[in-house]
Amino acid sequence: MKFKWKSRVYLELFSGPGKCVIRDTGREESGSHLKVINYEFTKFIFTEMSVPAAEALANRLEPFSNANLAEIWCGDCAEAIHKIQIPSGSLTFAFIDPTGIGHAPFSLIETPHSKSRCDLLINIQHGMGIKMNIHQYKPDAMSNPL
Repeated sequence: MKFKWKSRVYLELFSGPGKCVIRDTGREESGSHLKVINYEFTKFIFTEMSVPAAEALANRLEPFSNANLAEIWCGDCAEAIHKIQIPSGSLTFAFIDPTGIGHAPFSLIETPHSKSRCDLLINIQHGMGIKMNIHQYKPDAMSNPL
């Protein structure tokens, strides 16, 4: 795509700190941000609600040569998506990975498409996401865990 599109944007909503801890082993793995930062996008945009996680992500991206192409938006991605600037004529790849379905309003899908040509990868966790976020779906879940 680098020869077809002058601007190629990687947009990741619900970014996190850039590292993942494997629960069973305690081993730390690079997150999607650290895996994608070396690809030939012309702009990287990450959104993260947590200030400490956004700061950790910024520190982890710093050693990479493409770090100067990255923007980190700290705050609610449902609000940030309306403020994020995507260059006109861009091809955008948006990765949407919410921790719960309630965190992903339709505007997170609709808005990137209104800004540029956009391909989406949406991770809706089946099973694990529900177990991790049962409190969103059932008010008495905290007193009656699975």
